[in-house]
Amino acid sequence: MLADVMPEQLIATFGITCVTYFPRSRAGRLHAATADFLANVGLPSLDADNAFSSRDDLDDAARLTCTPSLRAALEHPLHADVSSLAQSLILLEGTKKECKGLPTDEAGYQARMDAVDRLKRCIAHYDETPLGPDSPWSALLDEMALGMWG
Repeated sequence: MLADVMPEQLIATFGITCVTYFPRSRAGRLHAATADFLANVGLPSLDADNAFSSRDDLDDAARLTCTPSLRAALEHPLHADVSSLAQSLILLEGTKKECKGLPTDEAGYQARMDAVDRLKRCIAHYDETPLGPDSPWSALLDEMALGMWG
């Protein structure tokens, strides 16, 4: 795993009711380290106001069927591994809190830009994949800097 993420970090950031654990199954097709991470650390399951949810059953092939548009969107990797995703979501939550309520003037814009730049540096420290030009993270971070998430 690329990022050291402890279960306590997810619980502290998202709350115990917003972390989903994925039990390992004998018929599981996941990479062993990924399956261990999902079973022991979990992933956040955010509320309806957030874009990310991990409440799908990874062993249910019918639920993993991709539409052509979703398949096209997933052609570009979002993260190098699941620990990177979890760590990035933890850092994103902290940055959202930092930006919340900042004024809409030039000083607020600059404060949001600085916060987003720090977030990008932190993410790039362990995984540059989510910061690629075609990544949904790029648009999300641009929107955050513009004040659309605070």
